[in-house]
Amino acid sequence: MHIEIKDLPFSSQNSLSNLTTNVIQQFLDELTFRENLGKGPLICFERIIDKISAQTTHVSKKGTTMTNRLRTISDNPFGDYRMTFQQPAVSSFRCA
Repeated sequence: MHIEIKDLPFSSQNSLSNLTTNVIQQFLDELTFRENLGKGPLICFERIIDKISAQTTHVSKKGTTMTNRLRTISDNPFGDYRMTFQQPAVSSFRCA
């Protein structure tokens, strides 16, 4: 992601060295959120609803509930919970 000086709040443009790590992290999290979901509140809301809908559709096709999926994720937050049934492609490249 490319951050431009115009993206920074005006009050912090000349005082970046005075900001704490937590404030910088919060700002970067906000930029990432807006980059992924949109800049306006209505488009953000719509995209969040779309993401929830996709999750719900996925769990219903697997024959489980959203509560079970969220519980599984909270039990092991570092697991691989991508919404796909495909296995990674195995390369058929051979050396002679």
